[in-house]
Amino acid sequence: MKNSTCPGIDICIATYKRPQLLNKLLKSISNQIDIDFSKLRIIIIDNDPEQAARKIVESFFADKNISYIYDVQPEKNIALTRNKALSYVTADYLAFIDDDEWAAENWLNELLLASQKYDADVVFGSVMPQFTKDAPAWARETGFFDRNNKTGMVMTHGATNNTLIRKADKFKDILFFNPKFGLTGGEDHDLFRRMYSNNAKLIWCNEALVYEVIPPERTRIKWHLKRALRVGQNCAQSFLENQSWQVKFAHFIKRTSYLFTACIILPFAFFMGKARWVWVLCKISTNAGQLSMLFTDRTYQEYK
Repeated sequence: MKNSTCPGIDICIATYKRPQLLNKLLKSISNQIDIDFSKLRIIIIDNDPEQAARKIVESFFADKNISYIYDVQPEKNIALTRNKALSYVTADYLAFIDDDEWAAENWLNELLLASQKYDADVVFGSVMPQFTKDAPAWARETGFFDRNNKTGMVMTHGATNNTLIRKADKFKDILFFNPKFGLTGGEDHDLFRRMYSNNAKLIWCNEALVYEVIPPERTRIKWHLKRALRVGQNCAQSFLENQSWQVKFAHFIKRTSYLFTACIILPFAFFMGKARWVWVLCKISTNAGQLSMLFTDRTYQEYK
C-alpha cells in the first residue's frame, strides 16, 4: 500500500511483565514497510501496577518519530486492559498484537490490503510458533499453536493476537471486551462472536504473519489440557448466553456425542503417535469444558 493512501492506524498492545519481548515487538513494528508512520500510533497498556514496561517503552521511543501512548491498567484483568487501549483509539483502523509476538515486515500492510480487497470489517492474520530447541516433537506436531487458513476465508470468530479491525459506527456499541472473561481468557472470542452476529465480515489473511514465542511450560500435556478445557468453557459460555432450553439441550446432545466419540478413539490414538494421542485428549477436555457450562458458571481462570 502506497504511503499516500495509507489510512490512520492505532496498534493496541496489552502487556504484562514481558519488557524484553515487548521491546522486540516494538522494533518489528518500527520496521514495517509500505506504511506511513505519520498516520500510525502505538497504544501500550501495562497491566502491571509496578509499570515494568515503562522504561523499555520510553527508551525505545526516545529516538523514534512514531506517536505512542503508554498507560497503566492496574487491575489484573486482560479484558479491562484491552478496553483501556480501545478508549484511546481514534483512527480508522485498529490492530491488535500480543506482547509475546513480533511481526514480519509486511504484516500491517498485508492486513490493510486484505481488509480493502475483501471489504472486511475484521482481518485475522497467521501466527507462526517459535519453539525452544528442546521442545518435544509431539508439541510441534499437534498443530495446537498453528493458525493458518486460506486467505479470504470467511471466519465466524478469532483472536486478538494478530488482528485488524475497521472502525464503523454500526459496531460502536459492541466494540468492547467483556470483563467477565478477564481472568479466564476468551474475551476476544466473545467480541468477534458478537461482531459476527451483528453482520460484521470477518476474513483470514495468511500473508499477514507474526511470530509467537512458545515457552517450555506451554509444551507440557497438563498445560494443553487446561487450555483446551478453558477454550471449551469460554466458547460455551459465550454461545449459550441467553439461549433457549432447546438450544441448550441440542448443545448437550452434540457435545456429549463428541466427548463419547473422542473417548472411544483415545486408546487407538495411542498407537498413532503421541501427537495424535494428545490431540484427542485435548478434544476430550474441550468438550468436557463445553458441557460443564450447562451445569455451572465456574470456569478455569488461566490468568488469575
